[in-house]
Amino acid sequence: MKTLYFDCSSGISGNMTLAALTEIIGDENYLIEELKKLHIDGYEINISKKVKNGITGTHVDVILTHQHEHSHVQKEQDHHHNHEHRNLHDVCEIIDNSDIDEESKDLAKRIFMRVAKAESKVHNKPLDEVHFHEVGAIDSIIDIVGTAILINKIHPDKIISSVVNDGHGFIE
Repeated sequence: MKTLYFDCSSGISGNMTLAALTEIIGDENYLIEELKKLHIDGYEINISKKVKNGITGTHVDVILTHQHEHSHVQKEQDHHHNHEHRNLHDVCEIIDNSDIDEESKDLAKRIFMRVAKAESKVHNKPLDEVHFHEVGAIDSIIDIVGTAILINKIHPDKIISSVVNDGHGFIE
């Protein structure tokens, strides 16, 4: 049984997830080539090795370029939506119209659905009124779709995670 374990004791981010999964696969070009199948521009991916506290690890940066991001779906929607504020339907349409494998498409859409449900609950809005600000932006689409692609490449039987340390505080 192949188990994928995320140790989130220091938190977790899209970049950290992409880096860890890319390191497991051992092929930096795989992620870059697969993400081209999304047919969107406005970003570059920089994968490098970095040393922190004497430990070498993979580092993934999603760099936004100055071009306007466009997909064939987005070009039609530009006059209706600002590209930074997409709803679940917009994001799913970009994923559906890509050439990414069906399993990765399905996982990416399920991840976005979970995020949309959480946003819906936090903001007390119906699901179809939730607009992704950060999550709808290009870097978050790359993080989530890239994670789905890499998880499907690894093809674990089980995925588990430590508790996410999100800090704590109090109000007096």
